[in-house]
This record gives sequence, C-alpha cells and structure tokens, in this order.
Amino acid sequence: MTRCPVCNARWAAAAPPERCACGYELASRDPRLAVVLATEELSAANRRWRRGLLALLLVPVTFAFLVVSVEALAGVVTATQMLLGLLASGVGIAQGHVARNRLRAAQQLMQLPPARVL
Repeated sequence: MTRCPVCNARWAAAAPPERCACGYELASRDPRLAVVLATEELSAANRRWRRGLLALLLVPVTFAFLVVSVEALAGVVTATQMLLGLLASGVGIAQGHVARNRLRAAQQLMQLPPARVL
C-alpha cells in the first residue's frame, strides 16, 4: 500500500500513479507542484470564507432596505442571505484547514533534513 506524504491518499502497491491528485510526484518525490496547488486552494478558501463573512455583515443592511421597499420578502431574503453566508464561511474555513495542512506537509518535504553532528 503506497501513501502520498502530502494528502495521505492510498494506492495499491502494484501500480501507484506518477502524480497524486494533490500535485505530489511520487516517482521523483517532487513536492513543488503540490505547494503551488495547495497555495491556490488556500487563497480560494480564504476568499470563500471572507465572502461569507461579508454576506453575514450585510444582513442588517439588506433587511433595512427590504423593510423599506418590500415588506413581505424581508424576512425570507435576509434568512436566506444569512444561511448562505454561514454556509460559505463554514465551507471556506474547512477547505482552508485542509489546504493549510497540505501546504505545511509539502513545504516540510521541500526542506533539507537536519545535519548530523559526527
């Protein structure tokens, strides 16, 4: 059983792929692409949770605007906005955690091992 050191994906020992889905190249043990992909995933996750937070912060503004213009839909629209904001924030935070762990693992593979004192 072969395991990716970046994302812990498993393959049968007989035929592991040349490159994992996370970007780690198993044959050459090169984590550079994995670092690039994890960095992109982390920035996308940060954008997602920030958009969710912005949606949550704008709930009072949306509610006040809808109460003035269309009273019937104010509660439904703001509740939907609140749920979507919470969902986007939660998903973004979870994806950021996974991407941060992958980035940390890939960066550790790029570092040289500590020197031994003889």
